[in-house]
Amino acid sequence: MSNAPVSTAATRERMPESIYAWFNSLEGRAEAVTEKEVRQMWTEDCQMITNGQVKCAGVPAFVKHFNEIRDKLKSWQVSLPMSIRVQESNTVGVYYHIDIVMQDGSPGRMLVCAFFEFRDGKAVKMTEIAHHEGVELHLENH
Repeated sequence: MSNAPVSTAATRERMPESIYAWFNSLEGRAEAVTEKEVRQMWTEDCQMITNGQVKCAGVPAFVKHFNEIRDKLKSWQVSLPMSIRVQESNTVGVYYHIDIVMQDGSPGRMLVCAFFEFRDGKAVKMTEIAHHEGVELHLENH
């Protein structure tokens, strides 16, 4: 799979869906996630907060985060289109689920409600509440 840039105006208008489509494309890809890829979708001062914890802050931390997911999961699929999507100005709220399979074959589902803040067509901040059904994916704070 290619790590082609997310660059068209039409794609940017459908953020965060294009981020999730890219994330889905990582499954089975041999190449690690790069800072160049992350910078196409996220600002330098980007931040992800999950269940009240800062999971990653800054582009290098996002790279570590996405590569950690690739290492810990055998497969994953974010459900697209989003179950719920609302937008006001530079903020988009979404509700969706992610079906996951751990490396040992254990299945799970994450139910996620997230709010994204955007600046200049890129995500600045993602604040999410994630609930696990079945196996729980534990990720480091980067």
